[in-house]
Amino acid sequence: DKETATRILEAQIVTGGIVDFKRGKKMSVTLASNLGLIHKSTQENLKKLEKASKGKYAEDTTKEKLIALQAEIGGISDPHTKEPLTIIQAVKKGHLSEEKAFSLLTKQIANGGILHHKTGMRLCVEDAMEHELIDENLYQDLKKAEDICLHHSICPEMNKIVALPQAISLGLISSDFQRKVQEIQASTGSIFDPGFGQKITLTEAVKKGLISKPVMGQAVIASEMKEAILYPG
Repeated sequence: DKETATRILEAQIVTGGIVDFKRGKKMSVTLASNLGLIHKSTQENLKKLEKASKGKYAEDTTKEKLIALQAEIGGISDPHTKEPLTIIQAVKKGHLSEEKAFSLLTKQIANGGILHHKTGMRLCVEDAMEHELIDENLYQDLKKAEDICLHHSICPEMNKIVALPQAISLGLISSDFQRKVQEIQASTGSIFDPGFGQKITLTEAVKKGLISKPVMGQAVIASEMKEAILYPG
């Protein structure tokens, strides 16, 4: 569909240009458009993304989109110097808002852990802190986000692990924060099932009571990802 096609083109731009499979070459948005490889309705936004990827002037929304795509594909680079950046370095340099950084890192946690791009390893929040992939400002919230994704939390007073519903009733995690994190988690297309130790579809997660129907509905609307409900990543 059109949405999926646009996302593929955006990913190609971030990694060097639109791919012409017949010629085996990468090309600019303008050339790809002239050859009929791009729909006219998406051309303008793709041009903006292309400019941002080359370090040229771009609106904040376009810059954030570029960094979000880089974070998901192969690591962030500074738009001007092209030096590799962690998400937290991108925040400190003003390329990314802290809220967007939280969302990107929570998605990584939901997919198995915070990504260490140099090694390709997925790290827990604790280890990510040690490797300076996150800082103190985000640590507490990301630790709670990790607990929500794993459906449990450590209660300091009891000194033991408690299930997520109990953690919420004890006030360790607020229900509003739980919903926020689960919406981000659901936007990845699947939910971690602690009983099976693996990801399951959103519809299965609703049946098991791991997320609510409104959370699933919000994720589908936000991401326009119809196929992901049936086929989790």
